[in-house]
Amino acid sequence: VLDAAFTVRERDAAAANVKAGTVAASGRRPGVAAARKPTLGGIFKSSLVELMSTINSTDVHYIRCIKPNEGKEAWKFEGPMVLSQLRACGVLETVRISCAGYPTRWTYEEFALRYYMLIPSTSWTSEIQEMAHAILSKALGSSERGGMDKYQLGLTKIFFRAGMLAFLENLRTSRLSEAATMIQKNLRAKYHRRRYLEARESILLLQSLTRGHLARLQVEE
Repeated sequence: VLDAAFTVRERDAAAANVKAGTVAASGRRPGVAAARKPTLGGIFKSSLVELMSTINSTDVHYIRCIKPNEGKEAWKFEGPMVLSQLRACGVLETVRISCAGYPTRWTYEEFALRYYMLIPSTSWTSEIQEMAHAILSKALGSSERGGMDKYQLGLTKIFFRAGMLAFLENLRTSRLSEAATMIQKNLRAKYHRRRYLEARESILLLQSLTRGHLARLQVEE
């Protein structure tokens, strides 16, 4: 029995030495397993991780599908049916709660870059928050005049009540329209002034030539 056990032990040791030599010859360290082929579960896991990283780097918008009519016909809306679905999904309540709070949120930089034309160019500054405060005071009023009921200032964002963004957009559109009218007026004035000066110069030259010709005729007589 002892001889048989000793023989088995020697055989296992020889097999281990052969395996270690094979691993060393292949350039791998002992104990390091060979690279396995990707499994279906591993591929699914890596795809899921990549998808989650993509979702986390974007702004997610959820879309609710509403059935417009029972017959599924195009361009046909059944008011009571659509309204019941909106109520069941909680859309109306969500909109009501959103309007009661501050549904619109802008960063100071985004707000200043979009509405800088609402204040004079002399008030423009490289300090984004200071410039945003000047725009808000000009358009919606300062905190001392009750403007804070229309918006709230955060550390990095400005929060607006419902309807304030539409009011600001109307002011922006009016300001841009006034600026476009001013540019058109100045360009038209420059064009007609140049035409007038050219015509005046031509008339003066013609008058000078005519007077010179008449003067020469009188001298010859």
